[in-house]
Amino acid sequence: MIDRNSVIIGEVKNKKFIEVQRAATKGYADCFQRGIKIPARKLLDIKNPFSNARNTLPVKGSSQGYVTTAVVSILAILSLFATRNMIVATVDNFRSAGYSQALTTSLYAAEVALQATITEMETRSGLATASNCFEVTLSNVEIDTNLEATASYRAEPLGATTVGSETRYLYRVYATAVYRVGSATVSQIVSVDVNSPNTVYLLPATWTDRLAPCALP
Repeated sequence: MIDRNSVIIGEVKNKKFIEVQRAATKGYADCFQRGIKIPARKLLDIKNPFSNARNTLPVKGSSQGYVTTAVVSILAILSLFATRNMIVATVDNFRSAGYSQALTTSLYAAEVALQATITEMETRSGLATASNCFEVTLSNVEIDTNLEATASYRAEPLGATTVGSETRYLYRVYATAVYRVGSATVSQIVSVDVNSPNTVYLLPATWTDRLAPCALP
């Protein structure tokens, strides 16, 4: 059995649908008469005027926000890694430059200490009787104002030799200089004419920076 109320409600809905459809048809008829182009979406609405809710495009604002945040986060992490690598490379370069400067400076100071070694040996007594290595601390080598390297030398007796009517005593001297983290040792064989004062000669082609200082007794 059909309820009367449901019949009335159905009639009301049908009347509203017919009225809306008539209004839409009349509006689009006016557009045709005026020469106005009707979009395809609107033509579809004529057939199904209540389908607007299904044809509405989805809202993309929220999803675009998540994508933007993710991209910014990835770029920030990549930028952080790049900055870290640049800092590490800069520190390594600075450290290498410091080591290179210290080694170069200490080598230069060792050369200066070798000359100071000859001066010290010219006033040293007992060179003719020395049979073991001995070590002497030299004055600091001044590289620049308030920039000094500590210096010392070791002498290794190599025996006596005769040059004409003179007896000379041979030594290999090792001059060492230390500057900051750098240390360098240069050596050369010298010939000492033991007189008053001593006369020290450098033997050519005997310079080296690879021989270790002689062992002390």
